[in-house]
Amino acid sequence: MIPYPEISPLLAAGQTPAEIAVLLAPRTNRPIPIADLENFLDFNNVARRNPITSQWEGPLVDAMNNDGLPSELRGGISSLLTHFNKPRSVQVDTTQEPWASDAASLIGALVAIGLLSESQSGEVVSLAGGYKYPGINEAAVQAAIDAEALRVRKEELEDAAKDRLQVFRELLSAWDGSGEEPVF
Repeated sequence: MIPYPEISPLLAAGQTPAEIAVLLAPRTNRPIPIADLENFLDFNNVARRNPITSQWEGPLVDAMNNDGLPSELRGGISSLLTHFNKPRSVQVDTTQEPWASDAASLIGALVAIGLLSESQSGEVVSLAGGYKYPGINEAAVQAAIDAEALRVRKEELEDAAKDRLQVFRELLSAWDGSGEEPVF
């Protein structure tokens, strides 16, 4: 089940269970180390750094420079390669927004144009330890919301019962045996 603290801020921001499911679906268990992703791209002949110039080359770069492809896809590739080139970048943090959704969109687009296979997209996700909430949907989010509401209601009823019990104990303690018995 999805922990309610993950859902609560999204509900507070006015998101519906369906929107929350879409936002949480691409989150992974851990960030993807850049070195692992670079090795994956090189091993799968998608992109590699030229050993002499350190420039990126290969089908991924060709796609980025292809004006026939959607600008969102080309921009996503450019953002990824720019992130790789930053000296202090050590990971792609697919555990949080907006990077989780950006990475999922980019992976999906690369599969759609045939640059990655479905199997390879799964390998990329496995570099991040898999999806945090595999198969998440609106019903799963609603179930977590309902479970939290039930937990809160039980807590309220328990507190009310404790308060009533305390009042009864006080009445019982003050009762001297004469008159009517205290009623719970």
